[in-house]
Amino acid sequence: MGDVSYDNPAYDWPDTPGHPCPPLEIARTKCLAPNDCLYPNPSDCGRFIRCTDASIAYDTACPEGLHFSPSAKTCEPPEVAGCV
Repeated sequence: MGDVSYDNPAYDWPDTPGHPCPPLEIARTKCLAPNDCLYPNPSDCGRFIRCTDASIAYDTACPEGLHFSPSAKTCEPPEVAGCV
């Protein structure tokens, strides 16, 4: 199963209700760097939300066995990621 795109940033995601792409960060960073505009999925440590400069959100999976680290904005081993 691939990534899911929601073209409307205000869409209530089934697993991530009310998680829009924040317009201030998008304006500031343009989501150009690899770790810009990445957010934890609050219901699944093994997934994260990636927003684009066009405010399109993607629900993205970490590689198997890894968790998303909100501080490092990358997928890491669970004991390092700190997701609870």
